[in-house]
Amino acid sequence: MLRCATFSPVRQTTREIGAFGEQRAMLFLERRGYHIKESNWRFKRYEIDIIACFEDMLVFVEVKTRGYNDVTKPEAAVTMSQWGNIARAAGVYMARVDYDWEVRFDIVAITNHQNGTFAIEHFKDIYFPGRY
Repeated sequence: MLRCATFSPVRQTTREIGAFGEQRAMLFLERRGYHIKESNWRFKRYEIDIIACFEDMLVFVEVKTRGYNDVTKPEAAVTMSQWGNIARAAGVYMARVDYDWEVRFDIVAITNHQNGTFAIEHFKDIYFPGRY
């Protein structure tokens, strides 16, 4: 878990909180050797927050950011319906870039704390399309 002191506890919109989380998630992943290919990649109404390469694998990352007083942990906020949408979009992305090798679906969960710090957790290989 990473803790930093750059989160502003001032009241923010949901879009600002999401953008903050996605920027921090990209930095977090890059520092761990991931090469960011796309962010906020869209197909129709579906969106993939981050598409990255790690070693020889394509990784689709959903970023969830929550406040310190939220009841639900960020990683628990991704529904099966959302995973299905992410998997559909991932299939389109893979076809467009002619990729047919190993993939992984991850979550980067960010929790903003009341004191202005935040924590990041990376959950790897958390979803398996077609399994549910």
